[in-house]
Amino acid sequence: NSSSVADIIENNNMWKLIFPHVVKDKAMGWSPAGFEVKRTDMEYTEWRRLCAKRKDPTFIGLGRTSRAIIGKHPDGMLLIDDIDDENTTASDRERLKTQKVLTGTIFPTITPGITMPVMIGTPWTTKDTIAYVKSTGQFEHCKTPVYDEEGDPVWPEVYGHKEINSQKQLAGELEFARMFLLDLKATMGLTLKKEWLREYPHNEINSSWEVVMGIDYASTEDKLLTKGRDYFCLAVGVLLPNGGCVLVDGIRKHVSQGEAVQYTQEWAAMY
Repeated sequence: NSSSVADIIENNNMWKLIFPHVVKDKAMGWSPAGFEVKRTDMEYTEWRRLCAKRKDPTFIGLGRTSRAIIGKHPDGMLLIDDIDDENTTASDRERLKTQKVLTGTIFPTITPGITMPVMIGTPWTTKDTIAYVKSTGQFEHCKTPVYDEEGDPVWPEVYGHKEINSQKQLAGELEFARMFLLDLKATMGLTLKKEWLREYPHNEINSSWEVVMGIDYASTEDKLLTKGRDYFCLAVGVLLPNGGCVLVDGIRKHVSQGEAVQYTQEWAAMY
């Protein structure tokens, strides 16, 4: 955040070595409301004359819902960091709200030819804000997974093989693939695990969303548990517009083949 950047400018010895003449300008502002710096290798009046060309502080950090974003026009970097989270991607409504903030409030602060917009974050769904930004064709896209194609850590000082394996155990395959490999496709085809599931508000389910059904006629796991007796399983889900599926109904019973066909036909007609 902006306070961390301010701390680097004020106290970091490496900053002072590389930028010895760039220091805080406490008189003009040095708080989360806006941080100002000054150059000590030139007359202060000349520095302020240069700063008069802009009305914003040297740097400031604002949340995506802050009303203070309106009217800002950065003449350097516009850094958009982790605009998405589990809440903004939980439903189509929340996704569109976040996208509207981005396109209607944040992007209009860009001054063509002057502002350099940079957006960073981890992917959440195939229709999240990062996916939208990529689809505009206005940004160059790059990603850095925790290890390369050969499996070698890209940041071995912090995330070596041991730490990577530890994070994989802690996060689980699904979250590890998303957060550390930046890969939403890595989990396709994997066996569904209960720790991947979370509740979804039923009142936000739209009747116009596409309905899908999945059928398992022969569950290997259940065969082992029931010594040959098989379960017929049918699950009904609705596809979220921003990616993902909500399980809304289902059945799991010991049935004959004929009954399984009958259940499938009846539930297909019902949905």
